[in-house]
Formats: sequence, C-alpha cells, structure tokens
Amino acid sequence: MGYIGNVIPVYNLDGQVVPPDSLPSVKGSVVEVVAFLSIETLTFNGVKKDNFFADVSYLSMLQAPPPPSLSPAQQRGLLSAPSRVLKRK
Repeated sequence: MGYIGNVIPVYNLDGQVVPPDSLPSVKGSVVEVVAFLSIETLTFNGVKKDNFFADVSYLSMLQAPPPPSLSPAQQRGLLSAPSRVLKRK
C-alpha cells in the first residue's frame, strides 16, 4: 500500500483557512512552510543509505500576492488592446 497523503491547510493573513477552491488567489504570495524533517538510515547489502522525509504540516501566508499587472492598453484606460488592420497593397 502506498503513502496516503492528507490535505495541507493554507492560512491567510487573518489566520483563517483558505478554502480549496480559493487557492489560486494565494498564487504569488509569500508563505511560510511548516514541515517536520526526519531521517532514517537503512542498510542495503552492507551499504548504509540515508532517507530523508518531510511532512508538511501547513502553509501560512506572510504577505499577500501583488496585484495583477496591467497591460499598456489597460494603463491607458482601454478595455482591450486596439486592433490593428494591415492593409495589403
């Protein structure tokens, strides 16, 4: 049987859990990752090998993502980029 993972909670700046359907709104933010690292030394055919495991407990947002950047057309107040029609001679 393989590893069964758990849902990793993500907390916003107010300490509230971010619902899974809102996770794309966290993209670009600065987060703290809280994890526990463990090591296990195993011997295979007389050779010692170290195996490292990290269990992520939760993510906590430290800084909100920056606002989306505007295109030059949006900066000029246009809703969309002006269309250009090339005339052939």
